[in-house]
Amino acid sequence: QHGGGSEGRGALGIDGGHAASPIFSLAVSADGSMLGCGRGSGAVSVMSLASQEWARDVSAHWNSGAKLASVRALAFDVDSRSLLSGGDDNHVCLFDAAAWVRRRSHNENRTAQPERFSAHRGWVTSLSVCPDPARRVCVTTSWDRTVKLWDFSTHALLHTYKDHTESVFDSAFSPDGGRFFATVGVDAQLVLYVAKHEVSRNGAAAKDEKNAFAQVKVKGGEA
Repeated sequence: QHGGGSEGRGALGIDGGHAASPIFSLAVSADGSMLGCGRGSGAVSVMSLASQEWARDVSAHWNSGAKLASVRALAFDVDSRSLLSGGDDNHVCLFDAAAWVRRRSHNENRTAQPERFSAHRGWVTSLSVCPDPARRVCVTTSWDRTVKLWDFSTHALLHTYKDHTESVFDSAFSPDGGRFFATVGVDAQLVLYVAKHEVSRNGAAAKDEKNAFAQVKVKGGEA
């Protein structure tokens, strides 16, 4: 080994037909057992971190004419079972990642079959999963300027938010059970959405809905 503190570090190659494709997104499961990668080729890969072995790649995102679409967003659910991906085909895919890795450890050659649903009218730029296991919801953002809240277990759209005036690039849930989430975009605005039951607790009139969020603040970014 060379100097410079390289101990404990190493490059892990990615096997399969998509090996030369750039990696656009990355996610690690909450239990630390799996790592997921989203590629410019439209493929999604999952690694078992215990064995550092890759499961078979899945070509999950493509446009009309079978043109491959980059995977720009990736997130595991809080139970470390499901993996969600979002791509330039405007779709979200849902994988049973735990079963995917388990089949690889048993040397089964079956390819994971994702559930796939249309999410936006533009590229899906980010995807965030609520950390509350009782709420199977996620947020997606897009080039189409919208933010959407989904029940990802049923693919049901719960709400569309149109508070940004330009493309929305990123999103994040608070780690304290998903009391709020925030989004940012090209319009240099940070938009904060708080769970409606939290708004009610603070004195504002709002219906206590399990999966409802209210936009409470828009703040311009500092130059």
